[in-house]
Amino acid sequence: MRTDPSSHTMQALVVLAPERFEIQEVPVPAPGPMEVLCRVKAVSICGTDSHLIAGDYPGFWPPEFPIIPGHEWSGEIVELGPGAEKAGWKVGDRVAGTSHDACGVCQQCVEGRYNLCENYGVMDLHRQYGHNYQGADAEYVVHGVKCIFPLPEAVSWEEGAVIDPASIALHVANRARIQPGDTVGIMGGGAIGLLGGEAARIRGAGRVIVVEPLERRRQKALDMGFEVIDSSAGDAGATLRELTGGLGVDRIIEAAGVPITVQWSLAALRKGGRIAWAFRKGSPKLAAAVNEFMKNHRAGTLIGNVMINRYIRDFDWAANALGI
Repeated sequence: MRTDPSSHTMQALVVLAPERFEIQEVPVPAPGPMEVLCRVKAVSICGTDSHLIAGDYPGFWPPEFPIIPGHEWSGEIVELGPGAEKAGWKVGDRVAGTSHDACGVCQQCVEGRYNLCENYGVMDLHRQYGHNYQGADAEYVVHGVKCIFPLPEAVSWEEGAVIDPASIALHVANRARIQPGDTVGIMGGGAIGLLGGEAARIRGAGRVIVVEPLERRRQKALDMGFEVIDSSAGDAGATLRELTGGLGVDRIIEAAGVPITVQWSLAALRKGGRIAWAFRKGSPKLAAAVNEFMKNHRAGTLIGNVMINRYIRDFDWAANALGI
């Protein structure tokens, strides 16, 4: 791997068309006003990346091929664009990036909900790196100063590359309003689910129970100190109730987003409980289950997201939590 961006070219993963990708030699991007060029030290693979490569979001992510994906990364600044120094950045700074370079002036941005920016998709106002603009699956990446965050020295490059999903998990746990001593169910033992379990513990959860069909993910959850339910064995909602003496769980983080896990979540929630969803899209079957829940559990609360949601401070909180 080269260490000098003045060599003008770099290696990058280029997706040419759905399911067609290769490593190419491409120009090193130049930072524009209020942007920085970073040497990528570590990058993680989001579930969205696999869908983008498969062409599951035609005409949206990306608007057109080719594209360099990747939006969960860490690295160091090697060059400042005009004005970036005024934002406090300097060459050599360790940073982690998030995908949204939002307008910063609409109501959603002013309130910190930058991923819900009113100007999303207007390229001069809101880019989403690795989705509708070139991303971080490369030796170097350009990001705007609004979407990089300081990486504490105590946090490794690899850990820094998962701060983005960790911030999502923390935001979902915050929206669930987990209280000290709560029993929390986690639907799905993937990255968001397991990170959500950690966020639940940060908020003081007394028990965290992960529902997951895959053995390797259940083992990872056990290694992290969580209780587990093998959802391939039957009705996980009923099992959650059994484990809580028939009362149900206080809070649920729904990180799977498939109709059956949503139904289990609704069945396992105790009266007055709260479900926080961490997925984008529903289905008629899911809507029917929610409607049935609302008729029978008026004291419960469902918190959903139009898109994967977070506030801008969640990223800093997640970085600091990893550095503890």
